[in-house]
Amino acid sequence: MHILQNFRFIQVETAFFWQWWQDQTEETKEITRQLVNSGRLEIVNAAWSMNDEAAAHYHSIIDQFTWGLKRINDTLGKCGRPKIGWQIDPFGHSKEMASIFSQIGYEGVFFARLDYRDNEKRHINKDLELIWQGSSDLGNLSNIFTGVLYDFYTAPAYFCWDVLCGDRPVIDNEKSSDYNVDTVVMKQTTSFAKYGHKLNFENNLTPLKEVMGIMQHHDAITGTEKQHVVQDYVRLLTAAVNVAEEDIDSIILNILKKTDDADDVKIKFSSCLMANVSHCKESNLDRFTVVVYNPLSRYVNHYVRLPVNGDSYTIVGPDGNINYEILPTIADFSYVDSITPSKKELVFVAENLPPLGLKYFYIQKSKSTRKKYKTVKQTQFGNNNCGFTIDEVTGLLSSATLNGVTLEISQNFMFYNGANGTNKEETFRASGAYIFRPATTTPKALSLANSVTYTAYITDIVEEVHQVFNNWIRQIIRVYKNENYIEFDWLVGPIALINDLGVEVVTQFVTKRLSNGVFYTDSNGKQMVKRIRNFREMYTYTDEEPISGNYYPITSNIVLKDGGSDDCSPGKNLEIAILNDRAQGGSSLEDGQMELMVHRRLLNDDAFGVGEPLNEIEFNKGVVVRGQHYLTFGQKNSCSKNSVKTAATNRRDIAQRKLLSPWVFVGDATSNKHTLENLQAKLNFEFSGLVNVLPNNVQILTLEPWTENKLLLRLEHIFSKDEDNVLSQPATVNIRNLFTLFNVVNIEEMSLAAHMPKAEIEKMPWNSVIPETLSRKFRSADLNIHIMPMEIRTFIVEVVAKTRNLV
Repeated sequence: MHILQNFRFIQVETAFFWQWWQDQTEETKEITRQLVNSGRLEIVNAAWSMNDEAAAHYHSIIDQFTWGLKRINDTLGKCGRPKIGWQIDPFGHSKEMASIFSQIGYEGVFFARLDYRDNEKRHINKDLELIWQGSSDLGNLSNIFTGVLYDFYTAPAYFCWDVLCGDRPVIDNEKSSDYNVDTVVMKQTTSFAKYGHKLNFENNLTPLKEVMGIMQHHDAITGTEKQHVVQDYVRLLTAAVNVAEEDIDSIILNILKKTDDADDVKIKFSSCLMANVSHCKESNLDRFTVVVYNPLSRYVNHYVRLPVNGDSYTIVGPDGNINYEILPTIADFSYVDSITPSKKELVFVAENLPPLGLKYFYIQKSKSTRKKYKTVKQTQFGNNNCGFTIDEVTGLLSSATLNGVTLEISQNFMFYNGANGTNKEETFRASGAYIFRPATTTPKALSLANSVTYTAYITDIVEEVHQVFNNWIRQIIRVYKNENYIEFDWLVGPIALINDLGVEVVTQFVTKRLSNGVFYTDSNGKQMVKRIRNFREMYTYTDEEPISGNYYPITSNIVLKDGGSDDCSPGKNLEIAILNDRAQGGSSLEDGQMELMVHRRLLNDDAFGVGEPLNEIEFNKGVVVRGQHYLTFGQKNSCSKNSVKTAATNRRDIAQRKLLSPWVFVGDATSNKHTLENLQAKLNFEFSGLVNVLPNNVQILTLEPWTENKLLLRLEHIFSKDEDNVLSQPATVNIRNLFTLFNVVNIEEMSLAAHMPKAEIEKMPWNSVIPETLSRKFRSADLNIHIMPMEIRTFIVEVVAKTRNLV
């Protein structure tokens, strides 16, 4: 034991630490604190997990760091606060992650994995250490010292100081004759419940916080885990969601009740977790209620789609009767056992959902007959402002119209055969969970269908075309009234083998626009990064992998821009974007083209560690995947007038509404107590959490319980400085009387992860050519919060409940 007294150790992932900590005696806990206080046990990273950087969204990254660091603070105190990000195992690294580390208050970040060509060049040039500016918008607020591990996970030669190594020690005392250094070196509603109605449901959120942290792990969200681990993730996540929803009905009731005797109308609410396979038990009842909660800080419209078995309904909302439609589902989902999928969907729009608020709807089957949707043979859908056309012969998309501008664009599902591989040598590895490697037989993606069968439906709310590509690919192209995007709702699987090889399916959008080899992808759903095909800025690109070598992580959207023209006439200088609802790999392999990987089935393990092929099973057959893409386009900022939305404005708007989509809860209203008249007498059918709507460029990113009378509040500016002439300007929010159920009486600015006051962040000064920008102090007496483009500001706010008078 005395030998270990001279050693220091690090602890990285808080989920493992917390699991261990809970089983220890008080004596062991005190020893651990002593080790931390003496510097012999150092906490690094300290997020709940070492998250993936490519596929994780910045919302989720910040949340899981907040939760991990809160546990460290609560158990180990100030000496446990980490100063280093330790990301040695994720499969690549993002500038947004570097920015997050810096804003948390860390001194540096270290990682191991990077492109082998970049690694070789950095070794030769001796620049494995650098100052990384994570965000050009934030300047030095995002700067962080970054170090690449010298020899992957192994200590560099002569630097192994393990007890089993014989390397000579480093002597840094210049007076010593042996001196040798020179040669060696989710959460808002629970807040309303707690401070609006003296209810405390924080413990309901804890399992979901922990599981969502685990889901961001670089072997979870990426899919580089075994099948049985995937199934365990589903089990954990389902259980956590169920716990989080246990008291949602009490929260909703207390927010909406307008009489003291409203408790007797209590309805059990839940979200329909299997709605994607057209199943929701509550929405098949004769009477049910729907609550639609809006987590955004502004009014939004949301199109509610629920599986139903009826043909005629009456829907009553806060403003009276609501128009609706009944449409067929994308598939019958008959393969899903243990449930009875519905063959129809009820569609209605929840209009003007209030900020951080909700609307309540009462839905009842009706005996009256109503005019059903009509099927048509037309090829044009929508209107002159927002619509699309399909080719009369092929049934495939041929053009789209947004904001009065028509763009020729096609869309199809394509495939690559996955390389089989013969051994573990790098040049012969198979395509698998870790790597995307097309077989030489498909150097370019091939079409899965040159024509499709389709059925078109026209309603007052939405117009949609149901396409069938083959017996395992279906898609619905939709245009909602008064929207600024075209939706692609796709269903892929179980994948059939082609050419006796594994199959990797992509959706491909093709235009005639010249993009000059340039495209843009998001960094963790926040910043946009310029990509140049077959090029790397930091090293010489070689094309051993001509397809996957040009693939990048797409967490939120991929963008093409018209190249080489300053013409701002209508239809010119467009930015074209595909937004996705989950992280996917994607690229622009030819000018005017964008593709996103949607599903994979492979027959061989790639020998990188999973130990099984990517050939997953669900419901006793190959996995079926369902998702959505959204097409939007508009002119660049340089072409837009102040009164016209830029392409970037549309992208940010859609991404906010889809990634922070309203949460739909459904409840059984068949009890005699749950008549419409009784509910209207005792409940308000609408609630807003904010007194005032925030500016269009500011969003409340976080609002959650923190301690007894305090909340965690984060405000973010959602635009970059060059995206919009108006919305890219700095913004100011006054939070003094912002919330409807409580007042803010005191405020303290914190690090991004809220684990320490911002005033206590101290960083070493680094020699750097990156220009410095001044950070701004915040005075707690001033409740006007100023926020710069792309900035996130984090506060602990002390609140007191407002008096609420019931009828």
